[in-house]
Amino acid sequence: MDQLNSFDRIAPYYDRLARIVFGNSIKEAQFSLLSDITTSSSILVLGGGTGTWLNQLLMINRDCQIYYVEASSKMITLARRGIVDADRVHFIHGTEKHIPSLSYDALITFFYLDMFSDNQLRKLVACLQPHLKLSSKWLVVDFVNTKIWHAILLRIMFFFFRWIGAISNSKLPDWEGTLNDTSYQMVGTGSFFEDFIQARIYVKKENLYSQPAGN
Repeated sequence: MDQLNSFDRIAPYYDRLARIVFGNSIKEAQFSLLSDITTSSSILVLGGGTGTWLNQLLMINRDCQIYYVEASSKMITLARRGIVDADRVHFIHGTEKHIPSLSYDALITFFYLDMFSDNQLRKLVACLQPHLKLSSKWLVVDFVNTKIWHAILLRIMFFFFRWIGAISNSKLPDWEGTLNDTSYQMVGTGSFFEDFIQARIYVKKENLYSQPAGN
């Protein structure tokens, strides 16, 4: 995803629209994963949006440093508001091309992978590899398309976000298949909003021997 500020128009209304459509399901899915990175000291966030879950993470992990990469300057402005420990959050206005050159203990992509095509997503995974340690966890929350009404709602959502110029792709990529086909494997899972929203924890396959079987 290369375009900066494409979500600026929708930023002030984004959370309100999400609550109207999904209720508390999005927040519940995001919160469900945060306790799995309580010992991570450096956390990379890609496409964090307004960061409604940031304070929760800062409270349960009091030693972490968060590197928050977001393409929308207005989303960053909203995310800065009300942070309990702002010194531990480093905001970067940019995309995956602007990730600070560090090694991270955890990666968070909440409703980020759906903005890529399948080919772009494979390139993204390759781009992220050098930034993640062997022991890193990758936390993903995103939509899936497994039911007829999932497909209908996704078509409406993609039409809307294309119409306002926020995204360029027109369908959901196979993000689960892409991660499973590369060097990552799922070790934790949760389902929300009638299985439409999936919460996943991934680790590198080389490190599976040290990970729990799942949640």
